[in-house]
Amino acid sequence: MTMSMLYPFNLPPMSELNMAQMNGDECIYCWNGVKDSMRPVGRLMGGLLWGHADCAEENRIEEERHA
Repeated sequence: MTMSMLYPFNLPPMSELNMAQMNGDECIYCWNGVKDSMRPVGRLMGGLLWGHADCAEENRIEEERHA
């Protein structure tokens, strides 16, 4: 049985994120502030990081695509 990751997405380096992205106000992948279809993609210092569903799928970890 294969264990799935809670957030199976590649994340950009923390140094590349702006405050709005760290606060969950912008997609961490495309820097677009539109919150339509956003999903949690990871955690940073206890806070959720958000990304658009399409952006998240583009950054899914390869092993998790085929699980």
